[in-house]
Amino acid sequence: MAIDEQSTAAETAAAVPSPTDRFAWRSMLRIEAALVIAIAVTWAAFGIVGQGFFSQYSIFQVTQVIASSLLIGFAQMVVLVTGRLNLAVGGIGVVCIMLAGSLMTAMGLPWAVALLVSILAGALIGAIIGLLEANTRIGSFVITLASLSILTGGVYIVTRAQPISLPADVRALGAAGFVSPSVSVLLVPALLIAVVLWYLYSMTPFGRQSKAIGFNERASSTSGVRVKGVLVATFMLSGALCAIAAFIQSVRVGVVLPSLGEDWVIASFIVPVLGGTALSGGRISVGGAVLGAIFLTSANTGLISVGLPSTWLIFAQGAVLLAVILIQAFLRKRATR
Repeated sequence: MAIDEQSTAAETAAAVPSPTDRFAWRSMLRIEAALVIAIAVTWAAFGIVGQGFFSQYSIFQVTQVIASSLLIGFAQMVVLVTGRLNLAVGGIGVVCIMLAGSLMTAMGLPWAVALLVSILAGALIGAIIGLLEANTRIGSFVITLASLSILTGGVYIVTRAQPISLPADVRALGAAGFVSPSVSVLLVPALLIAVVLWYLYSMTPFGRQSKAIGFNERASSTSGVRVKGVLVATFMLSGALCAIAAFIQSVRVGVVLPSLGEDWVIASFIVPVLGGTALSGGRISVGGAVLGAIFLTSANTGLISVGLPSTWLIFAQGAVLLAVILIQAFLRKRATR
């Protein structure tokens, strides 16, 4: 009886919204509506002034990049909702894809088996990071930053910075279309994972508890939420998503590069934050992240189509991320008045 009451209290606490987010759904709808408008304006503008923005090749490339960007963003998003961060996303990704590449080329395993092993490896690495985060007071920033250095450094030591060429059947996946030759098949698993994550964080106790921890960890623990268990599971999920993201990105280029993941940190934050996921935790928007990935990829492709050097894209991403963070801080301050 006591256990049932404690469980009920935990689920009730996890479902209680933040006072500062009493209009959370309305706020998210506004963000998503703004992104839809921004995407439409971006397509219209670059469709007129860009060179080949709506060509079949360009659209195909955009759908490929959306798939990898979305999964990289998801890997960060599931950690952000708990009030933590994962700076090791790129390190986890490159370790997992190097493992998968070796299994396919050296051992001749089918790509599906190699991918499954890499996902399990990502979940294992995430579990180790999660255990360190949950059982120490070091903080996720330091733990994941150190993990990033260890993982990326280890890859360079083991591989001697040598890339791995993927088998022909795997490279064929990168060139395959879905329904239309303009839509990459790689977009399909990314969107399916988006649906799964939406259900997980909207309909299950785990999702409610994750949001409750991000909103108020002490109150969640007092209410019976197993904070440590949720955190470990969260980092495991993040690690698994890193492995899938790395696989899709490598399939897109046809080769496994030891440098994969070096530019993931900014990319992993900008997609969920642009879509409405709060950096401070407690709020998540899977649909917003999908729209954020579409807008960001479309804008980057459009800037290239008008002749802007690709080096400017790094500046643009940082500027957009900072602007969104400042807007979130402003809106949060207004909500508490």
